[in-house]
Amino acid sequence: TATVIKTNLLRIEGLSTYHYVSTLGDNEAPYATPNSAARSIADALDEAEVFDTIWVDDGVYDVPFLGLSCAGMTLVSINGPAATLITGAGSERILRASSVREEPTFIAGFTLTNGYADGDAAALWITRNVTVSNCIITSCHADGEAGGVLLSDGGLLTHCDVLGNSAGGAGGGIKITDTGTVLHCRIADNIASNGGGGIHAYSTNSPDSIEIGFCGISDNQAPGLKSGGGVYLWHGQIHDCLIVSNTAYSGGGVYGNIAIVRHCTLAGNSATNGGGLYLSGCEARNCIVWDNTRSNFFLSGAGNTVETCDILPA
Repeated sequence: TATVIKTNLLRIEGLSTYHYVSTLGDNEAPYATPNSAARSIADALDEAEVFDTIWVDDGVYDVPFLGLSCAGMTLVSINGPAATLITGAGSERILRASSVREEPTFIAGFTLTNGYADGDAAALWITRNVTVSNCIITSCHADGEAGGVLLSDGGLLTHCDVLGNSAGGAGGGIKITDTGTVLHCRIADNIASNGGGGIHAYSTNSPDSIEIGFCGISDNQAPGLKSGGGVYLWHGQIHDCLIVSNTAYSGGGVYGNIAIVRHCTLAGNSATNGGGLYLSGCEARNCIVWDNTRSNFFLSGAGNTVETCDILPA
C-alpha cells in the first residue's frame, strides 16, 4: 500500500501495490497475484488505495450499478483495447474519474462500450490530473451531454478512438467543459442533438484553456438547426487536425466563437452556413479548406482573421 507523508515542503510516496483482475481468477482479496485475481474490476478498485495499480487481463467485464469509480490510481489492461472490454450493458455509465485529487489517475487500454447515462457522460467522466490513453469508446448514449467522454474542468484524452456515440444534448463523442485536452484521437460517426456532433467544447476562459490537436474528425453530425458537425468550439484552440465529411446547419467542420484554428485540413464537410468553418471573433491560420458545401467559410460579424489559408473554391 502506498505511504504518503505530507509536510509544508515535501511529499514522499511509497511503492505502489499491484492488484489483478481476470475472468479466471480465484477471486481472493487483496487480489495481489495473477492467480488470486478478482473476477470484477469493481472488486479490485474497492481493494486498491491511492497510487495502486490494477492490471486487467483479457475478457469482457460488466460494471455495477452507477458504474466504476477510479481516483488516484492506475487502471490498465494487459493486452490492450481489442482484448479487454468494459460494458455498461446499455443501462449504466461505465467509468467515472471525476473526483478532483492531487494524486494523478491513469486509465489505459480498454474498449468502453454500450454505456448509458440518463444525464451526462455515458462512457467516461474525467477531470484534471486524469489521463486516459489507448482506449476505444464506442456505441454509448447519454440522454444529456457527452455521449462518449466528458472532460470537466480538465483531463487529457490521448491516442483514443471515439466512435459511434450519441447524445440527446451536446457533444455526441466528447464534451469539454471549461478546460481539457484532446490529442491524437480519432473521433468519427458520432451524433449530438444539440450541437458538437464530434466534440462540443465550451469555456468562458481564454482560448488556451481548451486544446484539440492532431486528431482525425470525420462523419459526425449535429442535425436539425444545430452547429458544429465536427467540432463546436467556444473559447478554445484546435490545430493539426483532419476534419472531413461532417454535417451541421452552421459550421459543418468547425463552428468557432473566439477560437483559434491552425494547421487544419477541412474538406467535404457540409452546412447551410459555413460548410467548412463558421467563425465569429476567430483566428484561422495556415489551413486547407477545400470542397465544403454550401461554402468553405462563413464569417459572422467583425474580429475574424483569416491568414495564409488555401481555400478552394475561393
